[in-house]
Amino acid sequence: MLAKPQQFMNLSGGPVSFLLRSTEATLSDLVVIYDDLDLEIGQIRIRGKGGSGGQRGMRSIINALGSDDFIRIRLGIGRDKGVDPADYVLRAFPSADRLKMEEAIGRATEALELIVAGRLSEAMQSFNREA
Repeated sequence: MLAKPQQFMNLSGGPVSFLLRSTEATLSDLVVIYDDLDLEIGQIRIRGKGGSGGQRGMRSIINALGSDDFIRIRLGIGRDKGVDPADYVLRAFPSADRLKMEEAIGRATEALELIVAGRLSEAMQSFNREA
């Protein structure tokens, strides 16, 4: 199942928690894919568990679930130091960066396929070292 909460990202915890409670899914079934200002545009990073890294949406999910023990795929969107982060994440990517993001989404999809097949370690080894 693929789900996109219809809330603001910073309020994702409630919908994600509801989804897990209303299905037979568990934390081990959950993979959260989200943007990350602290990664260069187009990079992806996969982790089996961990903190929020300051990302408010992840903090909301962790707080709502009472655990950080779920897989996440971070998509790097870079950072423009001259722009407020709240404004930066809501604007469209410049055309020069769109191709990088499309490629990153393709790689994240490949990684997700490995994860769903139970091959998290392989996904991490293959995709975490890409620049």
